[in-house]
Amino acid sequence: MVSRVGAWAEMVALFLLLYAGVPWAGLQIDRVLAIPPWPSPLPWFGLGGCLLGFAGLGWCFVL
Repeated sequence: MVSRVGAWAEMVALFLLLYAGVPWAGLQIDRVLAIPPWPSPLPWFGLGGCLLGFAGLGWCFVL
């Protein structure tokens, strides 16, 4: 049976591996695939959707 300290240490180690490993793996996949960056107007659609989502959330609180 693992002690509480051991369990917390394992959980912290797993969190740190995932916290650093997932972005690193994503960067490696991007590097290998060499996908070109998006054209400049496309990221603005994300900003518009975010603003629309905030407006909808605000509307829910108003109701």
